[in-house]
Amino acid sequence: RSSYGLWGAGGLRYSSVGCGELLFDAMLLERIRAAGVLVSQICLIDADFQEPTPPVRQALREFADWQRATALMSREDPAEILVFGHVQDYIDASSLGGRAAGCHICVHLETLAADDRSQSSCSAECRSLGAKALVAGGILAHLGSDSVAAWRRRAQAARPS
Repeated sequence: RSSYGLWGAGGLRYSSVGCGELLFDAMLLERIRAAGVLVSQICLIDADFQEPTPPVRQALREFADWQRATALMSREDPAEILVFGHVQDYIDASSLGGRAAGCHICVHLETLAADDRSQSSCSAECRSLGAKALVAGGILAHLGSDSVAAWRRRAQAARPS
């Protein structure tokens, strides 16, 4: 059933920065699975996960339960889910040989207040995250409140350190 692409037989490794209550990620992952792609790892990065409130804990629990149920219904192993409260913690874990290394798709969700237009659609910080966390050929999608941008990591022989 699984479709191999950039991710190979080991499955797709997905990360989401600024994921909030996870509804967008749940819907996107369902579409990815519907295309026949095995999802092997999901990394969730949001400042709300530093000290999660009861509603945030509930959202994480329900998201994990849904991911397990979906995998079991498809007769696949459930995806490993890693949660980070700081982007730097994720970057550290995604370094070569790290537990979160080898990301294929990174989604950066950003909502700005109506009066805050100071950030560009895919800032240098956002691209830096992509350069550090993505495999060669991996995709970073930035979804802002009024903008969308995508960036693909160029194929290289070795990852930058």
